Parts: sequence; structure tokens; C-alpha cells
Amino acid sequence: GYYYDESIFSHWQKGSRIPTNRNLILALIELFVERKSIETVKEANEFLSSVGLGYLTEDEEASLHLKVIHDTPFQVPSEIAYFTGRESLIEKILNNIKEEKVFLLYGTPGVGKTALAIKLGHLLRDKFPDGVLWYKVDSSNIMDILLSIAKMYGEDISGIKDIGVRASIVRTLLSKKKILLIFDNVSSKEKLDELIPNSKDCCVILCSQEKLVHVTSSYVSVLIPTFRQEDTLALFSKVLDKTYVIKNKKNILSISDKLGNIPLAIHIVATHIKQKSLSLDTYIKSLDEEAVDLQSFHYEDKNLAKAINISFQELNPEAKKVFISLGVFEGRDFSEDAVAFINKLSSKSTEKDLYQLLMF
Repeated sequence: GYYYDESIFSHWQKGSRIPTNRNLILALIELFVERKSIETVKEANEFLSSVGLGYLTEDEEASLHLKVIHDTPFQVPSEIAYFTGRESLIEKILNNIKEEKVFLLYGTPGVGKTALAIKLGHLLRDKFPDGVLWYKVDSSNIMDILLSIAKMYGEDISGIKDIGVRASIVRTLLSKKKILLIFDNVSSKEKLDELIPNSKDCCVILCSQEKLVHVTSSYVSVLIPTFRQEDTLALFSKVLDKTYVIKNKKNILSISDKLGNIPLAIHIVATHIKQKSLSLDTYIKSLDEEAVDLQSFHYEDKNLAKAINISFQELNPEAKKVFISLGVFEGRDFSEDAVAFINKLSSKSTEKDLYQLLMF
């Protein structure tokens, strides 16, 4: 609000000379930080970007000792309990995130694509100060996703029915922003070009069972493999403890092998064994005897189906009913009240059943 007749600010305010020297702007930010008129990374980025110099680098942020306040959209699900391994994959993506725009995480069902994307969303939160957005493509159409993105940044495009026009408006909204978009459950059937921003500062992570997806822009494909033996043992160590793993290493690896070394299946089993205090010999016997009708499962992998089915049989009748009823939501988000309503249960009973399912 102040006006200085013959200063850099007077020319800046009049638009007659916009400063372009980055060191000069950083010196001003440092001065404002000392006077506590700039206190957060967001405020400093707004100041820097106002003269077209982008955002602070990691080194600049560290030298200015600014606060990071998360008041921007962050839609990533909560971090996966007992997330294990994937260090090399995470390092590869983090090292390439500045150069590459689109990443495709692909692999078989239950291999941990979504879990890895969730982990990355949390790790990259500070690198994308304008937001991290998450969408399930299989349960949302592209028009609705574009509408949601626009609303996040203050634009109502509900009256626009043309997908190309909607996409153009969203790209314009994101053109000067630095956001991460994560699209889960992608298939080659969906044409995703409308969802890919033009901004060089935005990044997209796609999760799919398929190696090839319908995107015309270039993307980096990252295969998510099944667990190695050390990954399995590390997961069991987190769920149970290291002493348990040392004592039961052979049986743990045998179970993992029977489950195809699929992370989701191993996670289900480890949690189930902990909850029910089962012996590993008993569980191995259950795996060997379990007969599975693959047509009754959405996942194509037999071993994953076994792990789910054995745990399902351990649920009480009411929890089984609740679990089956969740299918009506088709993967979309739902409230506890909605689950209680369709099952004609009290809120307390519903909360108890959902907690049991979560623990399994």
C-alpha cells in the first residue's frame, strides 16, 4: 500500500519497470521475512511469481527459514499402514520429477500401485505448493473430474457441456500453478489427454494394470514388481516384530510364495495373523485347502483371491454383510451414514464393523 517516488517499488507499481533480477527479489523476500511481513513458502512464492520468476528452489526455501502451511488442496488418501519397500522406485521418480511430466505406474492387481502413488503424494506435497489432487478414473468420468479441478481453483464450469472447452479452461487455470495430479485405476479405454495440463510445472501420475494408456504426450513407464523376500520379511516385521520374523522366517516366505508374492495379499495375511493370533502352520494349511471361485472376484489373480477369501470367512456375519454391501458404491467415496442406512444398522454398529474391515 505504500508508494515510493523514486524507488524500485514506484516503477514496479506503475508497471514501467518490472524487476527481473532473481537475486534482487530474493534479497527483498529475505528483508520481508526479517520484518515478518512474509512468513510462509506460499507468500514468498506469490511474491517471486508476480515478476515471472517461478517458485523458490529447495535451497532457497531452506536459506529463508520459511514456514510451510498446507492450505492448498490435498486429496490424497491417508498413508498406507505398514507401507514397506519400494525405495528404488521412489528414488527413481523423485529424481526425475523435475524433468518428466507424466509417470505411469503399472503392474498386476494387488501389486501396490495405489499404495505407492499414495506414498508419493505425501512425499511430494511440499514440492507442489498449489495442491495435490487425486481421482479414481474408473468411478468418475472425465467431465466430472474437470469440473472438480476447476472448482478447486474457484471456477464454476458446470454450464459448459463441451469436454474440449472444459479441458481448455482447466489448462488455463493450471497454466501458472504447480500441482500434482494422480489418476488411479486407469485403463487404455479412457482417453486422458483432456486431463493432462500444459504447464511445465505440473506433474501427473497414472496408475494402471496396463503398460500402455491412451495419452498422446510422452510418459515414463514404471513397472511395479511383486515383493522380494526381503520386502515380505520387512512387512511382517512391521506388522508383528523382528523376533517373530526370525523365528518364523521359513513359514513366512512359504506363505508369500503361495500368494504369488503380491504385496496386498501379504499385507492382508500379516494383519489377519496378528488380529487372530493364528499359527503360520494353520494358515498355510488353509491356503492349501482353500477352494476359490475366481468368477466371484474382480481381481484376476487366484492367490490374491485366496488371501481375501480366507480373511472374509473369519468375519462375523454382520461384518460380512456390511463388506458385501460396500459394492453398491462402485468404488466411489461413501459416508458412514450411507453404510448404516443401507444395512439398517446404528452408527455405533456400523463404525464397529467398518473398523473390523479396516483392520483386516
